[in-house]
Amino acid sequence: MPFDPTKPVQTEDGRSARILCTDLNWYLNNLNWTLVVAVKQTDGRETVHLYKENGSNDVTGMSLENVPERHSVWMNEYKKEKCHPFGGIRSSRSLCDDVCPTPAERTAVIEIVYEDSKFVKAIRHAV
Repeated sequence: MPFDPTKPVQTEDGRSARILCTDLNWYLNNLNWTLVVAVKQTDGRETVHLYKENGSNDVTGMSLENVPERHSVWMNEYKKEKCHPFGGIRSSRSLCDDVCPTPAERTAVIEIVYEDSKFVKAIRHAV
């Protein structure tokens, strides 16, 4: 996925960062630096670094990347012997509640969490 400076960013090693400026026009070492970025260090202080438009830094070798976006989908879990035509994945817990025809037969609501299309975890919520 291409780097997008309008979305939250971090360094490749996971340190939080925030873009202070996206339109710097400064040339150094034959490179055009356009991003001014505050990077949080392990002691909590921030240091300022310059990056190219694509988030790379050829001097330090430490590039920026977009923070992975987390999303969840939801599904009802029913007793084994019950099968409902209202099964399937929903975009919210409230939609799972809305389509549950017989709440007494539902055993849980499952939340499936993923980041950038990759599975992170499944959480079983009691009803």
